[in-house]
Amino acid sequence: MVTKMMRNNLAFFDSVKNSAFIISSKYAEPFKPEKKKGKYSFYKSEVIKKELLYESDMGNFKGCLEKRSAYNEIIEFGKKRFPITKQCLFQRLAELQERCDPEENEEISLGSLKSMLLFLFSVKNLKKPVITLNDMGIFQTSWKKDRKNLLTTSFIDNWSLNYVIFRPSRHTPERIILNGVMNELDFKDYLLEMRLKPHRKK
Repeated sequence: MVTKMMRNNLAFFDSVKNSAFIISSKYAEPFKPEKKKGKYSFYKSEVIKKELLYESDMGNFKGCLEKRSAYNEIIEFGKKRFPITKQCLFQRLAELQERCDPEENEEISLGSLKSMLLFLFSVKNLKKPVITLNDMGIFQTSWKKDRKNLLTTSFIDNWSLNYVIFRPSRHTPERIILNGVMNELDFKDYLLEMRLKPHRKK
């Protein structure tokens, strides 16, 4: 015959067992917010929408650049798509064009120009870079804060770039030097992952 004390003990063990099951099941898997209802769903859908709009905007910009085959035509198109705060970039591009001497066979790579504009369009939040043109007609940009904080890029005509990054080390007085070749949109993602914030060259 089950006494009252035994019944109480059985009830206690059942409650502990059930509680343990609830705790283990609660933390066995990470919390997954409801995808169809509430703020999480709205936030996630807005993020996806912005990403799709960004990709569409970049695709349209790149496609329009590919259709342009003259320097001035590319510049005029860029002026219409860049914000007012970045119009000074095109003043610099006009200056570089004027300095080229056709008699000296100094030609500007239109592919390099298009690549640079696509990259700058993808990182519109960065400060204005210093833009230069090397002897081969290739565009280069640089952002510099000081000797240990420098980013330099050289644009190839296949939507890629060469880059050199100087970063301060946390462990030695020497600079960290990173360099390589990368698709420029992958490089934009690389900067975000590294949390780099290029500064204007002094």
